[in-house]
Amino acid sequence: MDTWKSGVYSYRGVPIFAVEKVAEGLRDPIVAEAHSPLNAEIFCQPLPLTEEPAFEKKAKPVMKKSPATETNPTTRVTVLSVSPSRDDHTWLRQIFSKSGWAEYTHSQWSLTTRPTLESAVATLQRSTIPIVLCEADLLRGTWREMLEESRHLSDPPLLIVTSRLADEHLWAEALNLGAYDVLAKPFDENEVVRVVSFAWLHWKDHAEFSAKPARVMRAAS
Repeated sequence: MDTWKSGVYSYRGVPIFAVEKVAEGLRDPIVAEAHSPLNAEIFCQPLPLTEEPAFEKKAKPVMKKSPATETNPTTRVTVLSVSPSRDDHTWLRQIFSKSGWAEYTHSQWSLTTRPTLESAVATLQRSTIPIVLCEADLLRGTWREMLEESRHLSDPPLLIVTSRLADEHLWAEALNLGAYDVLAKPFDENEVVRVVSFAWLHWKDHAEFSAKPARVMRAAS
């Protein structure tokens, strides 16, 4: 008898949500929720049964560049924390004040906190901030609205969702909609440092790559 299951799986390094049929030693995803960035034809290709769900592997975005390559200690990076909870801001301030960041980056870190979606958007419109830590459920609004608002900025930040209910469903939805990652609460210091450091390096690499055409055009003129 065929067994039907659903979950988040990794196909060529990309997480997808699929309904699967397991039969005769093969996993054959046949239906998806249309949130996957991949083309539909992948769902007719069987994957080995040994392939594990992406959330069980705790798969993270693959960095093209080793975090240890950033060695400039003068770079100051501001992270925006958006949450109605003062406890969230207190925990994050304690983490950001510690020195465990050197494993990934030698930048200097500062944390800006805002309690509402409106105040966070106003801050982002005034300043370029590369990373936003956003509570899943704000007093007025959600992380989805924060993500949508940030897309209208000239230098959009990477958004990391924070939640006490950080399960595989939230993780899959967040990544499918364009968030960078999800952090569970209460915060784990090592995980916060790792995820935020990788997000900063990813944002910095993208910003430098985007700036190259402009520099080439100025030089040519």
